[in-house]
Amino acid sequence: MPIEERIDDHFILRTIRDEKDITNFADFLTSKLNIVEGMTANCLMRFHPRASKDNFLVVEDAVSGRIVSTSGIIPWEMKFDEVRLNCVQVELILTDPEYRNKGLVRHQMQKLYSMAEQQRYDLVFIWGIPYYYRQFGYSYCIDGLVHYSLPSWRVDGEEEDAGCALREACTDDIPLLVELYDHLAASLDICLTRESKHWEYLLNSAKFHIYIVEKGNRSEAVGYLMQITDKKMIHILENSFTDFTAGMAVLRLFKKSYEEMRINWPKSTVLAQLAESLGGTLEKDTQWLFRILNLPALMEKLSPVFNKRLQSSKHRRMCGDFVLNLFHNGYKLRIREGKLDGVEEVGFVDTLMGAEGGDLNIQQDAFIRLLLGQNDIDELYEYWPDLFFKPESRALISVLFPRMDAYLYTPYHYYGPEIYKLEEKYHKYYF
Repeated sequence: MPIEERIDDHFILRTIRDEKDITNFADFLTSKLNIVEGMTANCLMRFHPRASKDNFLVVEDAVSGRIVSTSGIIPWEMKFDEVRLNCVQVELILTDPEYRNKGLVRHQMQKLYSMAEQQRYDLVFIWGIPYYYRQFGYSYCIDGLVHYSLPSWRVDGEEEDAGCALREACTDDIPLLVELYDHLAASLDICLTRESKHWEYLLNSAKFHIYIVEKGNRSEAVGYLMQITDKKMIHILENSFTDFTAGMAVLRLFKKSYEEMRINWPKSTVLAQLAESLGGTLEKDTQWLFRILNLPALMEKLSPVFNKRLQSSKHRRMCGDFVLNLFHNGYKLRIREGKLDGVEEVGFVDTLMGAEGGDLNIQQDAFIRLLLGQNDIDELYEYWPDLFFKPESRALISVLFPRMDAYLYTPYHYYGPEIYKLEEKYHKYYF
């Protein structure tokens, strides 16, 4: 729903209303950040299949009427084992330097959370300034922008022996791209789903460089690549192959033209595994930040996953309560006959000397990593030594919260041909 309200006598917070607002929003990002981000905002708000202008905010100077700060949320669906979660990514956050330190981002964050709760989203996540977003209740978890840097000389063989060819993907390839992406997603416990409309957006609106890999004289499709190139380097943003032979053939194809190949995770993909085996250097660039909007609701939505874990363990007949204490607030998980029967907020749980405490007493930052399978309980203790649990609950914690394979990539940026014509300082923004 459209929003318009005064922050104070000086500023108005409101949602995007029309095409003129979209243009002004994009122009603001162009002038205060760079042209690449402005082009992305324009493409995202006009064409993304899940984006809505009501999900983007501007703060206006009440006197001049000009935009001084922006933000927005992009909806995604996340696969969490067999459950599908509704998530939003906070993006396009920028404040005019002249208007910083006035709490404008905080006001927008609070409004975005309210919007996400009203639309019944399960999780909010963001990629941004290191440490900064912790103040808004976010916690680091799940890798993103991880890649192997592979010098081409490490790839043996010649391109003439490749046995594969690349052709640019088109709209007719969308069913194939859906199938190949599902093949990629099957190797992960946690990732984002991708529907046909999103592929159409990537191909026709965002102008992603997507190629179908074909093998042999029969032009058999064996995979796809998302890629960008810069002089003597190729960056493979995403790949999905059905066999290693084709993956190696593609690396040989690229060997002649590029001195370096950067190959993004997931680490389970064919090209990432080949890059690792060939001696590529692993490079990581921080992690996604998450915020849980309603923990009891999220835990109950994930009950099919918890139930499957319990039923395949020695706790399959368990009847009892498990108290999860996040120090500021506690939650009781009711388990009956090896199934989660409900989650109840119980308020403050005393952990003073002599107090019983919870079955698991853990900080929010650590719990998000435990819930999303980034770390197990023993690994977390190495970094949060004030984490503690009842000895008799140790086995149950491991059953409820095992390690999971997770990776997130949120393709929505604009990669049109203009990007390659921009001056060097903007060109490097993507490369």
